[in-house]
Amino acid sequence: MANWLPDLKKMLLICEYSEAITTLFNLQLFTLYSVAVPVDLVAYNLINTNSF
Repeated sequence: MANWLPDLKKMLLICEYSEAITTLFNLQLFTLYSVAVPVDLVAYNLINTNSF
């Protein structure tokens, strides 16, 4: 039983680490979208108004 303990701690650490990376990645993705989408909409509107 004592031999399993370090492995369990290691697994928990890996899980927490990957969860942190996933959260960070999702946050970056969300930031990217929240910046890119309005810029795309503005650019789309500018192109449409200039073409007429």
